[in-house]
This record gives sequence, structure tokens and C-alpha cells, in this order.
Amino acid sequence: LVATLLGSHPPRGLVGPAMRLLERTIGNGGDCRLLTRLNRHRYSSRDRRRLNLARAMCAERGGDTEAADGILFQLLEENRGDDIALSAAQQIVARPPVERDARSHLLLGFAFYEHREFGIAIQHLARAQVRAASAADVSSRDAFDCRYALARSHFWQERFEVAAAAFGALVKTTTNPTQRAQVLYQRARSLELDGTWSEAADAFALALQQDPSGRW
Repeated sequence: LVATLLGSHPPRGLVGPAMRLLERTIGNGGDCRLLTRLNRHRYSSRDRRRLNLARAMCAERGGDTEAADGILFQLLEENRGDDIALSAAQQIVARPPVERDARSHLLLGFAFYEHREFGIAIQHLARAQVRAASAADVSSRDAFDCRYALARSHFWQERFEVAAAAFGALVKTTTNPTQRAQVLYQRARSLELDGTWSEAADAFALALQQDPSGRW
């Protein structure tokens, strides 16, 4: 019924709820042939993403994990902050672990980080960091953001000493005043919560020197 509704030009207000219901139906073992009736180009960007998530479920159910991964990682490239991205990342990691390249781990790590799933974010961001130096598809900005998100994930897991050390190493990799101030400020917060008051005060002062008008 939901596929029939989506294929019959429903009112715009019904498309989103219907697409969510279709995703759940497919996820619960619904008939993947329902998707063949739908032209994804007719839908909004968000609804197309949800439809593609359902397509990935069907590809995986049919044993084509390569096709599923292609769809899922494209969803993460487009947007890592919505619930569709989290579902895509969860679908990927639900399988037995396999070797992946730096970009794949980076996308997974960012998705889990943005959804505050810090434990699993750390696993993928750490792997991405190790592989990033030799990866042509990981920009210098992505590499910085990876290390920053990894340090912040340790912070949110209350590993303040580890976080402070990670921020201390990261600040040495950039000459950008705004980035340096941001990292120094986060290092100061980590040191403060770790009880290292004197070093925290020094780091706060250095952050202010780097960017006196900064908002971190």
C-alpha cells in the first residue's frame, strides 16, 4: 500500500511519512520489488536518501554487499548528520569487520561522531588517522578534522588525559591561527578536567593569544 501511495503523486506532506514507513517495511523484510515502482528523481533530496537507504538494504539482502556499500557510502558522502546517515553507518558496521580504506573509516567515524556514538567513532577515526597520510582521497582538512574529532571523542568519553595529549599533538600540525586557538582551547579544557591546572591555564592563555576574538 505504501509503495502504491508513493507511486501515485501523493500530497507533499504525506511523502516523508510514507517514505519512512517504506524504509521500515523493507528493513523488516518487506518485498524489495516495491522499490521498482518508484522513480527516485521525483522526490526531495531527503526522501531520495531514504529511498536509497532502502535500496541498499535490498542489495545487501540479495547478497550484493558491494552495491550496498556503494549506496551507503554515497549517503555518508552527501550528509553525515541526519538519521539516514546514522542508519547507513550502522548497516555497514553490522556486518563482520573487513579491511577498509582511510576514506571509508573517515566517513564512518564522522557519522558516529556527529551522532555522539563516541566509542565506535573512536575505532573508525583512529583507523582513518593511521591510513590518512598515504591516502590521496583524504584532504589535509579532512585529516585535521579526523584528528580533532578523535580527540573530542576521547574528551566526551572522559578520557581527559588522552584527549589533552591528542590535542597537544594536533596543534603542532597546523599554522592556521583559528585552528590553533580552537585546538589549544580544547586542550585547556581537557587539562582542566584532568586536574592539571597550571598547564590548563597556560593553554587557555595561548588560545587567547592565537585568536583574541575567537569563539570556540
